[in-house]
Amino acid sequence: MKNKFDRAWKVASLVENFGKIAITVISGYGVGADTAARILRNMVDEEHLFKQIYEAERQYVVTRGFWDS
Repeated sequence: MKNKFDRAWKVASLVENFGKIAITVISGYGVGADTAARILRNMVDEEHLFKQIYEAERQYVVTRGFWDS
């Protein structure tokens, strides 16, 4: 239960600080709060942002089979 609360808190904090851009990043397939924070922290411009979202989605698809559910 605490883990879900912490995750929700991180997402809410990102939305509060970055607004619609944070929602766009988090809506990426397999992009969670920690990955979204990293992407937003390193944001340069819109093109770089979308490349980072794409790379995070690609990384998720490649590695998700090795994760413990």
